[in-house]
Amino acid sequence: MKKHPILLKQILLYMVLAMGISWLLWFPLYGEALGVQVPHFLPKYHFLGAFGPITAAFVVRYLFAGSRGVTQLWQRMWQVPHLQKSDIKTVLAILGAPFFFLLLAVGVDAGIQGSLQPFLELLTVVFSFGFVSKLFFDLVTFGFGEEVGWRGVITPLLQSRYSVVTAAVLTTAVWSLWHAPMFLYRDGYVQMVGPMMIGWLLSLFTGSVILSYLLNKSKGSLLVVAFFHSIIDFAFTYDRSSQLGATLIGALVTFLGIGLLVRIVKAKQVGFTFPLLKKL
Repeated sequence: MKKHPILLKQILLYMVLAMGISWLLWFPLYGEALGVQVPHFLPKYHFLGAFGPITAAFVVRYLFAGSRGVTQLWQRMWQVPHLQKSDIKTVLAILGAPFFFLLLAVGVDAGIQGSLQPFLELLTVVFSFGFVSKLFFDLVTFGFGEEVGWRGVITPLLQSRYSVVTAAVLTTAVWSLWHAPMFLYRDGYVQMVGPMMIGWLLSLFTGSVILSYLLNKSKGSLLVVAFFHSIIDFAFTYDRSSQLGATLIGALVTFLGIGLLVRIVKAKQVGFTFPLLKKL
């Protein structure tokens, strides 16, 4: 990166802003774990931290590409994927995979229980207004909130210098660090040690590979990656799934990521990027 000071500056500034904003917004949630008395009037909402990456993304694009950079980033949020005919089925299959994996997990639960009740509960959730509202909420918060930063700015910047796979590895490193405060308060993270931590990092990497694949195939569309992020979150957080079902979903997503990783390497996929512009 020494030969690309503009690239390095953008990445470092993004990291400082994204982590600084998110960690500050999460402080009411993890402050007590550090022995700090948190004022009760501060909101304790986990989703607020999702707006760190998107805020950092727009600030960085403005500082280094001016109003044009901001406009381009905004347009990519609503950009309909530009797919080659041969890629349409693959992308649709990837987008539908979380629902299929959840269905398999529910099937395992139903088999263990010897009852169709898990399927009936899933159908009740999917065909309710609550499902639509939750999916929309996830799309706005951790869908766009995260992806406008990670796949909107960081991944394209890294892909301008490195291969798609290397960029995914580096994105995962920064992305995992951003999650750090969650290990002080978030259920599921607090209990994570040893092999569980390794498994989490692997799942984060394979998730980064999947999202990078969608980003590059769609010519930079953030709508498609944000949508995938929101539906995979729904599958992972489906509260009526057993621990075995949740583990199965995680394993299947990991296998999907590995499969796409092999495809990226074999096809020598070219990563989407944008010019490393200074402020206009």
